Amino acid sequence: MRYLAKLDGDVRGPFAVLELLALPGFAPDTQVCPEFEVVGWREARAVPELAFLMRVRESSRRLLADNRALREGLKGAVRARRELAARLESALIKLAGLRNRAEFADAARLQDVQDEAADLRLRLGEQRAELSELAAALERLRARYAAAQAELARLKAIPPESETGLGESLPQ
Repeated sequence: MRYLAKLDGDVRGPFAVLELLALPGFAPDTQVCPEFEVVGWREARAVPELAFLMRVRESSRRLLADNRALREGLKGAVRARRELAARLESALIKLAGLRNRAEFADAARLQDVQDEAADLRLRLGEQRAELSELAAALERLRARYAAAQAELARLKAIPPESETGLGESLPQ
């Protein structure tokens, strides 16, 4: 089915459903009416096929935003893990140097380096666990995104209402 839309005070269209959804300024409260029913104006959210597709579109946008946020979180976790690994390596090199050069006279310095190495090992383990959790969350988000994309592709493949007669039977 094709629709007319009132946008910025002007009647525009007719538009196919997907064209309508892509219009700048189109929102759930945009007034629409079927192409040949000029007296049937109502909000887009009151038209079942439009309401359903707007929900799908909004879900896709949320998934994309979640994906971006998770990706940034993963980048930060990887960066932090690399920094910790570099600091741990440096501390271990210092520790090995102190041991190898018989600088045990400064036992407090040796203990400080050992404590720092232990702390860094602990933090590196925490970073590994956090990175694993983020990677698992990313995989779950990828699965949700793939399912949403498949559903969107399925919806795009549905013929217009005029061909199917199913416009009013779309799920809400």
